[in-house]
Amino acid sequence: MYQRTPLLPTSSSSDSVVDVGLKLGRRSENTGKDFDADSKRKVPVSHRDASQLPFTLSLSRLSSRAVLVLIVVAFTVGLWAARLFGGSSPAAHPVNAPSPPMMSQVQSSGEDWRKKYEELLKSAKDAKSPADAEANAGVKAKEKGKSNDAAYKDSDSEEIKNDAAPSLDDKQVVKEAILNKEKDRQMKELMKQSNDSVAKHKEAEEIPVVGERPGVAPMVLLPASSVWCTGDNLNNRVCKFRNICYNEKYQWFIVRNNASVLSNVPTYKQLSKDARFGLVEISSVQDHPYTAWSYSEVSQFAPEFKNRKVRYFKDFTILFKRFHGSNIMHTLHDDIMPLWHHIRRYVGGTMRGFDHFDFNLQQHRIQFTDDYEVAETIRPFQYLSDMNLGFLSELNDDKELITCFRDATAGVKKLTTWYQYGFSGPQGPIQNKFVNGLHVRMVSDYFVSRLGLPVEDLYSESHDIMLRAGRGEKVPIDAKITGDAAEKKEYVGPDLILILSRTRNRMISNEWQLAEALEKRFKHRTMFVRNEDHSFEEQIALMRRAKVVIGMHGSILIMAMFCRKGTILIEMYPYAVPSDNYTPYRTMAKLHGMHLVYRAWENKHPENSFSHEDWPEALGGIAHLPLEEQKKIKDTPTVPPHQCCVDPYWLFRIYQDTMVDIPEFEGVLVDALNESSTMLENLSKTNILETSSILPPLITGPMFSCVGEGRPKGSLWLRWDEPWNGAKPDHYLVRTRLDKADETVEDPYTYYNTNTTELFVTGFKEGTGVIFSVKSICGDEETAFGDEAICTV
Repeated sequence: MYQRTPLLPTSSSSDSVVDVGLKLGRRSENTGKDFDADSKRKVPVSHRDASQLPFTLSLSRLSSRAVLVLIVVAFTVGLWAARLFGGSSPAAHPVNAPSPPMMSQVQSSGEDWRKKYEELLKSAKDAKSPADAEANAGVKAKEKGKSNDAAYKDSDSEEIKNDAAPSLDDKQVVKEAILNKEKDRQMKELMKQSNDSVAKHKEAEEIPVVGERPGVAPMVLLPASSVWCTGDNLNNRVCKFRNICYNEKYQWFIVRNNASVLSNVPTYKQLSKDARFGLVEISSVQDHPYTAWSYSEVSQFAPEFKNRKVRYFKDFTILFKRFHGSNIMHTLHDDIMPLWHHIRRYVGGTMRGFDHFDFNLQQHRIQFTDDYEVAETIRPFQYLSDMNLGFLSELNDDKELITCFRDATAGVKKLTTWYQYGFSGPQGPIQNKFVNGLHVRMVSDYFVSRLGLPVEDLYSESHDIMLRAGRGEKVPIDAKITGDAAEKKEYVGPDLILILSRTRNRMISNEWQLAEALEKRFKHRTMFVRNEDHSFEEQIALMRRAKVVIGMHGSILIMAMFCRKGTILIEMYPYAVPSDNYTPYRTMAKLHGMHLVYRAWENKHPENSFSHEDWPEALGGIAHLPLEEQKKIKDTPTVPPHQCCVDPYWLFRIYQDTMVDIPEFEGVLVDALNESSTMLENLSKTNILETSSILPPLITGPMFSCVGEGRPKGSLWLRWDEPWNGAKPDHYLVRTRLDKADETVEDPYTYYNTNTTELFVTGFKEGTGVIFSVKSICGDEETAFGDEAICTV
């Protein structure tokens, strides 16, 4: 069974990596959990009948003296266990289990805490715990097609083998575990310095595990359904259900009777007019047959559905289909961000002690409707709910069982999706769509806060220190760190340069030389980040310290969404791959409110490119093609525009390895650092959250005043108040007419523009009454004219 450990930040690498929880590992024997054979879930022992426990001891049968002896013995054993293990074991949870808030989720305060936290990050050494090894073994077992239970048994068997035959590897594991434990102790000591953090942690521990899977019970009649939908087409429709059911044979269906409500639900005939038959898109990816979803209808009184075994979920459930369950770009862009905003809208609520969360983690569950199973990319989903994640395979366990969900939604709004993948034409940004980068930042800040990292964009004292070092200027040394070769490396600041390294294909052949050159010139530590070596949480922690993120075009670049404002993202492209045609990360960086500095670097030197003609077709191989077509592909100087996803020109070029021209690349970085310095300077003087699109209220009578003192005869001089709601109109339009105007005139009004909150006009006959009203104009928006008032000139 896959496990999830607490989200306590622990030191994990010599490169100042924060190894913060959510490790996939085995079930701990000290978690206070037992295994429920019926539901195949771990449930708290306290939730089960005592008669079901194997060694139940009745104290009523013992004498008072025996009871006292037992209590003393238990207390003594507890003390020795506490000394031996350094405290109680944190509760572990399976991969699809609740995630109660931990200490690392609490934002601590105080500059002393932040400074010591950063010092600990700097001095951390690489250490992997046994849980990490078990996690990797568990994930690999799952990826080989084994079930959760099989993976659980495999990890147990492996442990038995290791216990039976200790090896040098075992000694190394023990050594690393001791080192990791010492670092845990250091982190806990720092945590204790924040009383507020400790207090909230204690409160968090009181939050119970929620959302146990309900049992199976017979139902004479299935519960009747109702459906309420918003939106007018497949792309924007979201539907809420009261009772929707699933069975492998019937798939998804609702149960109709004459009392069922179907509000704004299109008819079957209306749905058939769409090229893709479906009620909603159950994923955020538009215009793809895979994402269209609908249900069938059954009669509540149909004999086929009477007296059936039913598992009935009463928790609010979100039905969702992952688009590409093993790709982190698709996971974050297509799944996590739309889901987060969907939960915020339809669930909401607050959690005691965690008011900064945008929704209550214990009031909803996520049920996947796709065939993907557990993979590394499941981790982000675990942060969206404290309830068990639901997988389609679980609904198919029992062919006769019907699973019903009392309250559920299907369909999501596409608020944050900015890119389309070329299913109906070349890929590119979604046309005619404005995506607010601050909505993306809301999601990234949520994850950062859950990991206990500072949400504020903390920088070194001088934000341009890397730029100055790159220019060759003399800058003060911030730290001296001893390298593996006992040589002292001098760095001028704590920020990092990250190289997102690939190990199988599309590699940077001289990445080590590149890293050394960047360290030497820019005087900042350069680190490699790899999906194989760094967990989702570790990558976020590193992104929060990065000043520069570099990587070949690929899915891991989406992790730059967690970077601080002003961070530089340099995307690299192999030879003959035009950067203007593949822009998901450029588009993200340029979103209003993201404030990332983006640069594209293309390999323009064919001699620095290494292709793989004999590789499989899906990885760019072209050996299966006719020789004439192979030659044509090789001679084409740039990949032509194409649709997704098997174009041989694209695949051949994108899977090339590249040797980077280092001086050329350094020039790109210096240019980007200049822009970053300017951006941060401007951000320090502006409030990025302040909006200029608020319309002012109508200008009414009490806001007017007629200026009399000092006013020349026959002139109109009037004033009105500034908007009370913080709006900032571009200008005002004043409409005037005479009190006793000629009724035969078709348009008696005269109009005046003014940039201030007053108007002065001459040329009136003394004693004339002038009736006026004012409207505010903000960009393309404008209010109506307000109340009319009169001034006598």
